[in-house]
Parts: sequence; structure tokens; C-alpha cells
Amino acid sequence: MERDEVRLRILGAPNAIDVRALHRALGGLLDLLHGSTDVHWFISDLRVGSAQIQIRPPRKTEEEWETAFQEITEGLRHLETDCSTPAAWGDSMLEALVQTGRLSKFAGVEGVEVTLGEGRPIRLDREIVANAARALKAPNKSLGSVAGKIDRFISRSGKNNFGLVDQNTGRSVQVTFTKAMESRVVEAIGKQVLAWGALRRDHTGRKVSLALEDFEVVQAGRRTVSVDEIVGALGTDWTDGRGSVEWVREQRDED
Repeated sequence: MERDEVRLRILGAPNAIDVRALHRALGGLLDLLHGSTDVHWFISDLRVGSAQIQIRPPRKTEEEWETAFQEITEGLRHLETDCSTPAAWGDSMLEALVQTGRLSKFAGVEGVEVTLGEGRPIRLDREIVANAARALKAPNKSLGSVAGKIDRFISRSGKNNFGLVDQNTGRSVQVTFTKAMESRVVEAIGKQVLAWGALRRDHTGRKVSLALEDFEVVQAGRRTVSVDEIVGALGTDWTDGRGSVEWVREQRDED
């Protein structure tokens, strides 16, 4: 197996595996890969009976697939022991992993194994799949924002998203956007931006994904404004002339 190949192997007795298992597993694997990279994949080896398939990207995209392999491998290792969302993973990758790992309902399937490049095979066992499912449960959604740099962009087949490296944590947040915003997003690739919209956090509080409402490019070198500088910026009209202490006390008493 070559270093740029991905191998999917459905474990089970030869000639006894339900063909729907291969269809479901391959679809899930491609969704998992496309969550990290926009590379197109080609079949490089296919073996019947044992339900094994290998796929390979075009050579010109070497750096992109190497990064994707690393992100996916690190995420799978993380999910072996932890039920939080791996760094650089979004909901779509977790959903793809759950889909790929839950194939035991099909006849003849005893398990699923994935090999990325020259790494060792990783079995998508019950624990990994259960942890991925837990990371998807009970989403904490609210209006919020993320400041950081756009590092990955995908726009194809109705899928529009980019990776935004959170400047506070260094971890990637998956941001979905509308087709109408695509030209603005392309212009902002590699730049520092402030994005806001419906923000999802996992059960650890980590920002995982953002449904983009809008964003702005933050000028490099823009000076941070201190709290002292913004005190009184709103004036007193909105509090009917009352001071801040008096206004807060009144709001508290009303509650």
C-alpha cells in the first residue's frame, strides 16, 4: 500500500458480506475524508469477497492529503478514549464516522478497518463509534462569534464550508456559509476575520461549528481597545440619564 492511499476493509467471511455494507461504508469514508480536504479520490485497488477497496488522490495535491490523513488519524486516536470533538473535526466528520462504524446490522459484517497511508490499520470499534455519537449529542447552540484565520475552504456539490482557526484556542471551527457569500469568503482566505452566527459548542465547551450569518475581515495591526476607552461611549440617553450603578440596581430590583 502506498503512502497516499486509503484502505477500507470490511471484516467478515468472504462471499457473505451484504453489498449494502460496502455502499454505506464507502460513502461514510468519503464524507470523512472530504471533511478535511477537497481532494477527489480514485480507486487504486478493489478486492471482492473480502470487501476491500483502496483509493488514491491525484499526485498534485500531496500536501493537502497529508494534512487530511494527519487530522483524521489524530481524531480517531482521540476518540478511542475521549467523547469530545477532536481538534479540526466538525459535525460532518463525526456523522460520517458514526455511519461508517455502524454496519453490524448488515449480514456478514464483523467490523470495519481503515488504513491511512503508511499508518497502522485503525478498527472502527464500538468504543470509537460510541464516543463519536456522544460528541454529537446534546449540542449547545447559541448566537456567538469566532475570531481567527480561514485555513481551509470547500465549495462543491452543495457543500459550502471553511475551517476557521480560533485565535484563542488554535483549534479549527467548521463554518458553513451560503453560496451568496462564496466570493467574499474566497477573498478572505488566509486573512484574520471575525465571524458570527449560530455557534455550536460540544459538552466540553469547545467551539465546534458555526452557521455563518456574516463576517468581517479584521485589519492586521488594529489596536486593541481597552475597557477604559469605551466607558461612556453609549452616552446616557439609553438609560434615561441614569448612571450605570443606578440603572443596574433598578434592573435587579425589577427581577
